[in-house]
Amino acid sequence: GNSPYVETLSAATGGTFTNSNNNTNYTISYVTANMTVTKAPLSVTANNQTKTYGQVVTFGSGSTLFSSSTLSNSETIGTVTLAVSGNGGAVNAPVSGSPYTITPSAAAGGTFATGNYTITYHTGTLTVNRATLTVTATGTLVYGLDPTNAQYSPQYATLQGTDTVAVITGSAHFSTDATATSYVGTNYIAHVVDLGTLSSPNYTFASGPDGILTITPACVPPPANMVLWLPFDETAGTTSANLA
Repeated sequence: GNSPYVETLSAATGGTFTNSNNNTNYTISYVTANMTVTKAPLSVTANNQTKTYGQVVTFGSGSTLFSSSTLSNSETIGTVTLAVSGNGGAVNAPVSGSPYTITPSAAAGGTFATGNYTITYHTGTLTVNRATLTVTATGTLVYGLDPTNAQYSPQYATLQGTDTVAVITGSAHFSTDATATSYVGTNYIAHVVDLGTLSSPNYTFASGPDGILTITPACVPPPANMVLWLPFDETAGTTSANLA
């Protein structure tokens, strides 16, 4: 801040000349000079960061997620301000936008003085990794039917933010330990055989624990020769039935 500094010369001594009170061979005039202190170069780089889809990473002032080149006199930087492209820190920042650019600025604090340095800022990256959805299922099977006729309802845990199952395409494969002769009840499993064709831009999939398969009673049709007798209403001249 005070550069240039004035250098004032005095008391020339040594060498081969003589300049003393007893032998004055020279009349010396001293002329001042200016010493200019130039700013030291300083590089500040944002740290690379990662997050899982669905997580929130906050950016702004007061961040210590940076590195720098060596400062003079063991000085230090306190914090920087970080900004991320594409709103990459948001809960719904997609994997497809990754890597996002992290831009540092406004180095401050610590023991250094910004006026003593020419600061160059270098960007970092934010990588968004896919979140994992755990796949489980429940199922139903009508008593007496082959287990290949079981109906399964898959569940996915845990969808992030406002995501719904609409973000998922494809299907997994399921099986059960129930058989065609298994009794009605809930003592059977719905098992994830494999993840099939499941796909989603921001998720990977993993098989979860077995769910429950329920065997429901079979609907037995009436005999073909069954006759339903309806009472005759003599007043109305019609038959009627109360089947409730």
